[in-house]
Amino acid sequence: MAENNATEAQEPIKKAKAYKITSKAFEKRSEAAGEAAEAKIKGIAPVLVIEGGMYKLFYTTESTKAAAEKLLKTIKDAGLSAEIKGLE
Repeated sequence: MAENNATEAQEPIKKAKAYKITSKAFEKRSEAAGEAAEAKIKGIAPVLVIEGGMYKLFYTTESTKAAAEKLLKTIKDAGLSAEIKGLE
């Protein structure tokens, strides 16, 4: 019977790359809240976050670049600002 030895070489676990979709940065909370309200009216539900002293709208995290680009196009077609950032 073969033993499973934990000390044997194992392949390292690869981190899945993800893509975060956010809006441009706003200095004033009221500006970000206004864009969030506009997005909600258009059927997109962002979350208002504070990042580095600025306000941003967080839309979603996608696991593939194609899915992120498709959602980015939908958001931009609705007249809203958005950008994709890769996460590792």
